Amino acid sequence: MDTSTETDTRKRVLVVDDEPEIRDLLYMVLTAHGLDVDLAATAPEALEFFQQHHYALMTLDFCMPGMDGLELQQQLSAMYGFGQRLSAMLPQRLPPTLVITAYSSEDLDKKWLSSEQIIGVMQKPIRIERFLKVVQDVLSWTETRRDRRSRALTRLGERVVKPMTA
Repeated sequence: MDTSTETDTRKRVLVVDDEPEIRDLLYMVLTAHGLDVDLAATAPEALEFFQQHHYALMTLDFCMPGMDGLELQQQLSAMYGFGQRLSAMLPQRLPPTLVITAYSSEDLDKKWLSSEQIIGVMQKPIRIERFLKVVQDVLSWTETRRDRRSRALTRLGERVVKPMTA
């Protein structure tokens, strides 16, 4: 996975949905807000994009032909993540993932929310205002967390490098 984009100013989002209308809508909304967006209609396409780019966020449909969204998330977790849900305070390898689905149940939502980096489940049809609020919150939170971690590591490095005086 390409990690050189961490220094890019524009954030990249992967939209995974087999419905062209949903992909097009999310593409228009996200690009209008200054994000780079890749679109995948299938799990294999999403896996291919994942090998090429680093993502700040991923939206994921549940019901897709072939491999469903939950299976895709589990495969990505095994390949690029830790394979389990970890504390949000630890550095993450997978992007935060928002599930957008027409099919939901309490049991299914529990499975989703116990998966690595799943931040929530949003029902279709989506409300664009709510969707954008979630996206903005996630992207600003991950940026703040990365900045805080970077500052903490810098401070830690300064303490190690500076000679102690008596």
